[in-house]
Amino acid sequence: MKTRRILRAFATVGLLVHGLAHAGVGAWLTNDAYAHGNVVWLVFWALAWTFVTSRFMRAGFIVGRNARAAAHLATSAAFVSLFMIVASGRVLWIGIVIDMLVIVLSVRAYDPRVLLVRVAHRRLGHRFLRRAFVMGVSASALLWPWYAHWGSTDDELRASLPGDAIMTARSGDVMVQHAITIQAPPNVVWAWLVQIGQGRGGFYSYDRLESAFGLRMKNAETIDPALQSLSTGDFVRGAPEGWLGMHHVGWEVAQVEPGRVLVLKYWGSFVLVPEGKSATRLIARTSVADTRDHPALAAFGLFWEPIHFVMQRKMLLGIAERAERTPPSAVRGPEVVDLLPSGAHAK
Repeated sequence: MKTRRILRAFATVGLLVHGLAHAGVGAWLTNDAYAHGNVVWLVFWALAWTFVTSRFMRAGFIVGRNARAAAHLATSAAFVSLFMIVASGRVLWIGIVIDMLVIVLSVRAYDPRVLLVRVAHRRLGHRFLRRAFVMGVSASALLWPWYAHWGSTDDELRASLPGDAIMTARSGDVMVQHAITIQAPPNVVWAWLVQIGQGRGGFYSYDRLESAFGLRMKNAETIDPALQSLSTGDFVRGAPEGWLGMHHVGWEVAQVEPGRVLVLKYWGSFVLVPEGKSATRLIARTSVADTRDHPALAAFGLFWEPIHFVMQRKMLLGIAERAERTPPSAVRGPEVVDLLPSGAHAK
């Protein structure tokens, strides 16, 4: 009995983790199709990996209660998964081995009659949480191309920007980029951007929510002359010293060009691009590890990136709101030159 419990626990964790890994790879495939403008493959990959992810994870949740139903779910997911791996043109041997192992181990428990089985759950709350979890992960992979590129134009996604050499490890990495048009000159936008940081101007995001986690965040509502200077090697805090027993939570300034570029190591690049005489494109670009070779990081990204998107979107909107109500005459700063090729700007 004890051995059986251990095996069920192992199967539960294995199926859930494998489902998350598939969701991560699915996010990369949909991201790649989006980047190449292939709508057909975008829809195909998104639906296929959503199917595979949801079935593997549902199997993991019920394997201890109904092994036959779990076997049916896992087997169908494994067959589709193998087809997806072949269609993707990239041989992921660890995925192939796991999928084959799932099929082999499920043969004895598989029964076509489980197609008619409805797994009964005694506790409605647990059933709701399980379904919400599966749907949340699946939706995260499905919506990745939208929230990972929010506000960006196709030309901006393809354009090279300052900081790319620092932030991008290799060409296979997935790019997360958010952008916004601000009706204010670049020097005004820079005056607000350069103030970011805990203990500085905050992040212009949901400061009450951040403070609820002990971050003691307060968003600035005025431009502080004492916060208008950052240099390479400076440290921008993301949390107060000693938060959760940790020290130096934040990002090192890897590159700074006043009025143009701010690169924070392990966060990304913030680039200001003039739009006409009185507007600015603020682009925030981050490089994420290649999900094909790092499925575990991809799975983590499916949880973290939606949160990052919500907070960073609010940050960009917060900068825009403050910059647009700031008179240009109130800020003195360096002139800004165009960093993008012609045609790369939002219309």
